[in-house]
Amino acid sequence: MHRTLSLLSAFFAFASIMLIIVGTVMGNTRVSVRDRLARLGRRMTASEEDLRLPLTERLWRPLLRGVAAPVARLTPQRVSERLRLAIQHAGLSGSLDVQNFMALRVIAMLGATGLGITLMLLTSLWPAGPSSSTASPYTSSTATIAAGASAGGPNALSLIAISLGLGGLAYLVPTLWIQGQAKQRQEAIRHAMPDALDLLLLCLEAMPPDRALARVTEHAQGPLRDELQRLRSEMLLQAPQDALRAMADRVGVPEVQALVAAMVQSEQLGTQLAGPLGALAVDMRVRRRQRAETVAREAPVKMIFPLVLLILPPLFIVILGPAIPQMLRAIAPGIHL
Repeated sequence: MHRTLSLLSAFFAFASIMLIIVGTVMGNTRVSVRDRLARLGRRMTASEEDLRLPLTERLWRPLLRGVAAPVARLTPQRVSERLRLAIQHAGLSGSLDVQNFMALRVIAMLGATGLGITLMLLTSLWPAGPSSSTASPYTSSTATIAAGASAGGPNALSLIAISLGLGGLAYLVPTLWIQGQAKQRQEAIRHAMPDALDLLLLCLEAMPPDRALARVTEHAQGPLRDELQRLRSEMLLQAPQDALRAMADRVGVPEVQALVAAMVQSEQLGTQLAGPLGALAVDMRVRRRQRAETVAREAPVKMIFPLVLLILPPLFIVILGPAIPQMLRAIAPGIHL
Protein backbone atom coordinates (compact mmCIF):
# COMPACT_ATOMS: atom_id res chain seq x y z
CA MET A 1 0.00 0.00 0.00
CA HIS A 2 2.79 2.41 0.92
CA ARG A 3 4.63 1.54 -2.27
CA THR A 4 1.54 2.25 -4.38
CA LEU A 5 1.02 5.60 -2.64
CA SER A 6 4.63 6.55 -3.22
CA LEU A 7 4.40 5.66 -6.89
CA LEU A 8 1.22 7.69 -7.34
CA SER A 9 2.57 10.69 -5.47
CA ALA A 10 5.80 10.69 -7.47
CA PHE A 11 3.88 10.38 -10.75
CA PHE A 12 1.54 13.26 -9.93
CA ALA A 13 4.46 15.41 -8.77
CA PHE A 14 6.29 14.83 -12.05
CA ALA A 15 3.11 15.52 -14.06
CA SER A 16 2.57 18.77 -12.14
CA ILE A 17 6.13 19.92 -12.85
CA MET A 18 5.80 19.16 -16.57
CA LEU A 19 2.44 20.96 -16.76
CA ILE A 20 3.90 24.05 -15.10
CA ILE A 21 6.83 24.03 -17.55
CA VAL A 22 4.56 23.60 -20.58
CA GLY A 23 2.22 26.29 -19.30
CA THR A 24 5.13 28.65 -18.86
CA VAL A 25 6.43 28.04 -22.37
CA MET A 26 3.12 27.99 -24.19
CA GLY A 27 1.53 30.80 -22.19
CA ASN A 28 0.45 33.88 -24.03
CA THR A 29 3.14 36.51 -23.58
CA ARG A 30 1.52 39.17 -25.71
CA VAL A 31 0.81 42.52 -24.13
CA SER A 32 -2.32 44.41 -25.10
CA VAL A 33 -2.21 47.82 -26.72
CA ARG A 34 -3.80 49.40 -23.64
CA ASP A 35 -1.05 48.03 -21.39
CA ARG A 36 1.66 49.33 -23.72
CA LEU A 37 0.08 52.77 -23.81
CA ALA A 38 -0.18 52.77 -20.02
CA ARG A 39 3.52 51.96 -19.77
CA LEU A 40 4.36 54.81 -22.11
CA GLY A 41 2.15 57.20 -20.13
CA ARG A 42 3.95 56.75 -16.84
CA ARG A 43 7.25 55.29 -15.71
CA MET A 44 7.01 52.10 -13.68
CA THR A 45 9.46 50.85 -11.14
CA ALA A 46 11.05 47.44 -11.36
CA SER A 47 8.81 46.01 -8.64
CA GLU A 48 5.68 47.21 -10.44
CA GLU A 49 6.89 45.67 -13.68
CA ASP A 50 7.46 42.34 -11.90
CA LEU A 51 4.05 42.43 -10.24
CA ARG A 52 2.33 42.88 -13.59
CA LEU A 53 3.76 39.56 -14.82
CA PRO A 54 1.90 36.29 -14.21
CA LEU A 55 2.94 34.15 -11.26
CA THR A 56 4.49 31.47 -13.45
CA GLU A 57 6.71 34.01 -15.17
CA ARG A 58 7.82 35.52 -11.86
CA LEU A 59 8.76 32.04 -10.63
CA TRP A 60 10.29 30.49 -13.73
CA ARG A 61 11.84 33.36 -15.70
CA PRO A 62 14.71 33.96 -13.24
CA LEU A 63 15.42 30.23 -13.18
CA LEU A 64 15.38 30.06 -16.97
CA ARG A 65 17.68 33.05 -17.29
CA GLY A 66 20.13 31.48 -14.86
CA VAL A 67 20.19 28.15 -16.67
CA ALA A 68 19.95 29.43 -20.26
CA ALA A 69 23.26 31.32 -20.34
CA PRO A 70 25.62 28.42 -19.42
CA VAL A 71 23.60 25.94 -21.49
CA ALA A 72 23.81 28.23 -24.55
CA ARG A 73 27.59 28.53 -24.16
CA LEU A 74 28.02 24.75 -23.97
CA THR A 75 25.69 23.94 -26.90
CA PRO A 76 27.30 23.69 -30.36
CA GLN A 77 26.26 26.25 -32.95
CA ARG A 78 24.84 23.69 -35.36
CA VAL A 79 22.60 22.23 -32.64
CA SER A 80 21.33 25.69 -31.72
CA GLU A 81 20.66 26.49 -35.37
CA ARG A 82 18.76 23.22 -35.85
CA LEU A 83 16.62 23.93 -32.80
CA ARG A 84 15.99 27.48 -33.98
CA LEU A 85 14.75 26.21 -37.34
CA ALA A 86 12.54 23.60 -35.67
CA ILE A 87 10.97 26.22 -33.39
CA GLN A 88 10.53 28.59 -36.32
CA HIS A 89 8.94 25.95 -38.54
CA ALA A 90 6.60 24.96 -35.70
CA GLY A 91 5.30 28.54 -35.49
CA LEU A 92 6.49 29.06 -31.90
CA SER A 93 9.19 31.65 -32.50
CA GLY A 94 7.04 34.39 -31.00
CA SER A 95 6.61 32.65 -27.62
CA LEU A 96 9.75 30.51 -27.33
CA ASP A 97 13.39 31.10 -28.12
CA VAL A 98 16.27 28.65 -28.39
CA GLN A 99 17.98 29.48 -25.09
CA ASN A 100 14.81 29.11 -23.03
CA PHE A 101 13.96 25.86 -24.80
CA MET A 102 17.38 24.38 -24.07
CA ALA A 103 17.11 25.53 -20.46
CA LEU A 104 13.71 23.87 -20.16
CA ARG A 105 15.16 20.63 -21.51
CA VAL A 106 17.93 20.68 -18.93
CA ILE A 107 15.51 21.49 -16.09
CA ALA A 108 13.16 18.70 -17.21
CA MET A 109 16.09 16.25 -17.40
CA LEU A 110 17.34 17.14 -13.91
CA GLY A 111 13.80 17.02 -12.50
CA ALA A 112 13.07 13.62 -14.06
CA THR A 113 16.42 12.23 -12.84
CA GLY A 114 15.75 13.47 -9.32
CA LEU A 115 12.24 12.07 -9.49
CA GLY A 116 13.59 8.67 -10.53
CA ILE A 117 16.09 8.63 -7.67
CA THR A 118 13.43 9.68 -5.15
CA LEU A 119 10.99 7.10 -6.48
CA MET A 120 13.48 4.27 -6.26
CA LEU A 121 14.60 5.28 -2.78
CA LEU A 122 11.00 5.46 -1.57
CA THR A 123 10.30 2.06 -3.10
CA SER A 124 13.29 0.53 -1.35
CA LEU A 125 12.21 1.81 2.08
CA TRP A 126 9.21 -0.53 2.38
CA PRO A 127 9.45 -4.31 2.23
CA ALA A 128 7.42 -6.13 -0.40
CA GLY A 129 5.69 -8.47 2.05
CA PRO A 130 3.17 -7.57 4.78
CA SER A 131 4.58 -6.07 7.90
CA SER A 132 4.53 -8.12 11.07
CA SER A 133 2.05 -7.09 13.75
CA THR A 134 4.53 -7.87 16.52
CA ALA A 135 7.14 -5.45 15.26
CA SER A 136 8.27 -2.90 17.80
CA PRO A 137 7.22 0.71 17.11
CA TYR A 138 10.73 1.81 18.01
CA THR A 139 12.43 -0.06 15.12
CA SER A 140 15.29 1.95 13.74
CA SER A 141 15.27 3.35 10.22
CA THR A 142 18.41 1.34 9.42
CA ALA A 143 16.56 -1.87 10.10
CA THR A 144 13.64 -0.72 7.93
CA ILE A 145 15.92 0.06 4.99
CA ALA A 146 17.73 -3.23 5.43
CA ALA A 147 14.40 -5.06 5.46
CA GLY A 148 13.35 -3.29 2.27
CA ALA A 149 16.61 -4.17 0.59
CA SER A 150 16.33 -7.81 1.64
CA ALA A 151 12.77 -7.92 0.28
CA GLY A 152 13.98 -7.18 -3.22
CA GLY A 153 14.71 -3.45 -3.22
CA PRO A 154 16.61 -1.99 -6.17
CA ASN A 155 20.36 -2.02 -6.19
CA ALA A 156 22.55 0.92 -7.11
CA LEU A 157 22.91 -0.15 -10.74
CA SER A 158 19.17 -0.34 -11.37
CA LEU A 159 18.71 2.97 -9.52
CA ILE A 160 21.22 4.70 -11.80
CA ALA A 161 19.83 3.08 -14.95
CA ILE A 162 16.21 4.03 -14.25
CA SER A 163 17.12 7.57 -13.21
CA LEU A 164 19.24 8.13 -16.31
CA GLY A 165 16.50 6.63 -18.47
CA LEU A 166 13.90 9.03 -17.06
CA GLY A 167 16.30 11.96 -17.48
CA GLY A 168 17.09 11.06 -21.09
CA LEU A 169 13.40 10.64 -21.88
CA ALA A 170 12.55 14.03 -20.36
CA TYR A 171 15.41 15.56 -22.39
CA LEU A 172 14.30 14.06 -25.72
CA VAL A 173 10.51 14.41 -25.48
CA PRO A 174 10.43 18.26 -25.91
CA THR A 175 12.65 18.04 -28.98
CA LEU A 176 10.53 15.30 -30.52
CA TRP A 177 7.40 17.32 -29.78
CA ILE A 178 8.83 20.43 -31.45
CA GLN A 179 9.86 18.42 -34.51
CA GLY A 180 6.43 16.80 -34.70
CA GLN A 181 4.70 20.19 -34.50
CA ALA A 182 6.96 21.56 -37.25
CA LYS A 183 6.31 18.59 -39.52
CA GLN A 184 2.55 18.76 -38.97
CA ARG A 185 2.46 22.49 -39.66
CA GLN A 186 4.57 22.18 -42.81
CA GLU A 187 2.33 19.39 -44.09
CA ALA A 188 -0.77 21.54 -43.53
CA ILE A 189 0.78 24.45 -45.44
CA ARG A 190 1.95 22.15 -48.25
CA HIS A 191 -1.54 20.67 -48.57
CA ALA A 192 -3.23 24.09 -48.74
CA MET A 193 -0.81 25.68 -51.21
CA PRO A 194 -2.32 24.44 -54.54
CA ASP A 195 -5.81 25.79 -53.76
CA ALA A 196 -4.42 29.09 -52.50
CA LEU A 197 -2.27 29.42 -55.62
CA ASP A 198 -5.24 28.78 -57.91
CA LEU A 199 -7.21 31.45 -56.11
CA LEU A 200 -4.26 33.84 -56.40
CA LEU A 201 -4.12 33.27 -60.16
CA LEU A 202 -7.83 34.04 -60.49
CA CYS A 203 -7.53 37.17 -58.40
CA LEU A 204 -4.49 38.47 -60.31
CA GLU A 205 -6.54 38.62 -63.48
CA ALA A 206 -8.90 41.24 -62.01
CA MET A 207 -6.99 43.12 -59.30
CA PRO A 208 -3.47 44.23 -58.31
CA PRO A 209 -1.16 41.86 -56.43
CA ASP A 210 -1.68 43.40 -52.98
CA ARG A 211 -5.47 43.11 -53.18
CA ALA A 212 -5.15 39.60 -54.65
CA LEU A 213 -2.98 38.59 -51.69
CA ALA A 214 -5.55 40.07 -49.29
CA ARG A 215 -8.34 38.08 -50.94
CA VAL A 216 -6.32 34.86 -50.72
CA THR A 217 -5.61 35.54 -47.06
CA GLU A 218 -9.34 35.88 -46.35
CA HIS A 219 -10.11 32.47 -47.85
CA ALA A 220 -7.05 30.59 -46.60
CA GLN A 221 -7.26 28.25 -43.62
CA GLY A 222 -4.93 27.02 -40.91
CA PRO A 223 -1.23 27.90 -40.67
CA LEU A 224 -1.14 29.25 -44.23
CA ARG A 225 -3.58 31.98 -43.29
CA ASP A 226 -1.44 32.96 -40.29
CA GLU A 227 1.65 33.18 -42.46
CA LEU A 228 -0.12 35.25 -45.12
CA GLN A 229 -1.44 37.66 -42.50
CA ARG A 230 2.03 38.06 -41.09
CA LEU A 231 3.38 38.56 -44.60
CA ARG A 232 0.92 41.37 -45.28
CA SER A 233 1.86 43.06 -42.01
CA GLU A 234 5.58 42.81 -42.75
CA MET A 235 5.13 44.13 -46.28
CA LEU A 236 3.84 47.38 -44.77
CA LEU A 237 7.03 47.78 -42.71
CA GLN A 238 9.74 46.64 -45.09
CA ALA A 239 10.42 45.85 -48.72
CA PRO A 240 8.11 43.18 -50.22
CA GLN A 241 11.07 41.08 -51.33
CA ASP A 242 12.50 40.94 -47.82
CA ALA A 243 9.10 40.04 -46.38
CA LEU A 244 8.65 37.24 -48.91
CA ARG A 245 12.11 35.81 -48.24
CA ALA A 246 11.48 35.98 -44.48
CA MET A 247 8.25 34.00 -44.93
CA ALA A 248 10.05 31.36 -47.03
CA ASP A 249 12.74 30.94 -44.37
CA ARG A 250 10.15 30.91 -41.58
CA VAL A 251 7.98 28.22 -43.16
CA GLY A 252 10.64 25.95 -44.64
CA VAL A 253 8.31 24.39 -47.25
CA PRO A 254 9.77 23.89 -50.77
CA GLU A 255 6.47 24.87 -52.42
CA VAL A 256 6.40 28.19 -50.57
CA GLN A 257 10.05 28.80 -51.40
CA ALA A 258 9.34 28.19 -55.09
CA LEU A 259 6.38 30.60 -54.99
CA VAL A 260 8.47 33.27 -53.26
CA ALA A 261 11.28 32.84 -55.80
CA ALA A 262 8.80 33.28 -58.66
CA MET A 263 7.24 36.39 -57.10
CA VAL A 264 10.61 37.99 -56.32
CA GLN A 265 11.90 37.28 -59.83
CA SER A 266 8.74 38.71 -61.36
CA GLU A 267 9.04 41.88 -59.29
CA GLN A 268 12.71 42.31 -60.11
CA LEU A 269 12.30 41.76 -63.86
CA GLY A 270 8.88 43.37 -64.19
CA THR A 271 7.29 40.32 -65.83
CA GLN A 272 3.80 38.89 -65.43
CA LEU A 273 3.07 36.43 -62.62
CA ALA A 274 0.39 34.43 -64.44
CA GLY A 275 2.75 32.23 -66.47
CA PRO A 276 5.16 31.09 -63.72
CA LEU A 277 2.40 30.74 -61.13
CA GLY A 278 0.26 28.64 -63.49
CA ALA A 279 3.07 26.16 -64.08
CA LEU A 280 3.84 26.13 -60.36
CA ALA A 281 0.19 25.43 -59.49
CA VAL A 282 0.11 22.45 -61.87
CA ASP A 283 3.33 21.10 -60.37
CA MET A 284 1.99 21.49 -56.82
CA ARG A 285 -1.18 19.57 -57.65
CA VAL A 286 0.83 16.76 -59.23
CA ARG A 287 3.04 16.54 -56.15
CA ARG A 288 0.02 16.50 -53.82
CA ARG A 289 -1.54 13.65 -55.79
CA GLN A 290 1.74 11.74 -55.71
CA ARG A 291 2.00 12.15 -51.94
CA ALA A 292 -1.57 10.87 -51.55
CA GLU A 293 -0.77 7.84 -53.71
CA THR A 294 2.36 7.14 -51.69
CA VAL A 295 0.43 7.24 -48.43
CA ALA A 296 -2.21 4.92 -49.91
CA ARG A 297 0.47 2.41 -50.97
CA GLU A 298 2.06 2.46 -47.52
CA ALA A 299 -1.24 1.88 -45.69
CA PRO A 300 -1.37 -1.96 -46.11
CA VAL A 301 2.20 -2.31 -44.85
CA LYS A 302 1.48 -0.17 -41.80
CA MET A 303 -1.66 -2.18 -41.02
CA ILE A 304 0.24 -5.47 -40.77
CA PHE A 305 1.68 -4.84 -37.30
CA PRO A 306 -1.59 -3.86 -35.55
CA LEU A 307 -3.36 -6.68 -37.35
CA VAL A 308 -0.88 -9.33 -36.24
CA LEU A 309 -0.28 -8.02 -32.72
CA LEU A 310 -3.67 -6.61 -31.66
CA ILE A 311 -6.46 -8.07 -33.80
CA LEU A 312 -5.53 -11.66 -34.64
CA PRO A 313 -4.63 -12.90 -31.11
CA PRO A 314 -8.00 -11.91 -29.53
CA LEU A 315 -9.77 -13.31 -32.59
CA PHE A 316 -8.00 -16.68 -32.21
CA ILE A 317 -8.77 -16.74 -28.50
CA VAL A 318 -12.47 -16.13 -29.11
CA ILE A 319 -12.73 -18.68 -31.92
CA LEU A 320 -10.42 -21.43 -30.62
CA GLY A 321 -10.89 -20.88 -26.88
CA PRO A 322 -13.95 -23.12 -26.42
CA ALA A 323 -12.36 -25.90 -28.48
CA ILE A 324 -9.08 -26.04 -26.55
CA PRO A 325 -10.43 -28.12 -23.57
CA GLN A 326 -11.96 -30.67 -25.95
CA MET A 327 -8.71 -30.93 -27.90
CA LEU A 328 -6.74 -31.47 -24.70
CA ARG A 329 -9.15 -34.21 -23.54
CA ALA A 330 -8.82 -35.93 -26.92
CA ILE A 331 -5.03 -35.77 -26.83
CA ALA A 332 -4.60 -36.61 -23.12
CA PRO A 333 -7.70 -38.24 -21.59
CA GLY A 334 -6.27 -38.01 -18.11
CA ILE A 335 -6.38 -34.19 -18.04
CA HIS A 336 -9.31 -32.74 -16.16
CA LEU A 337 -10.16 -29.11 -16.86
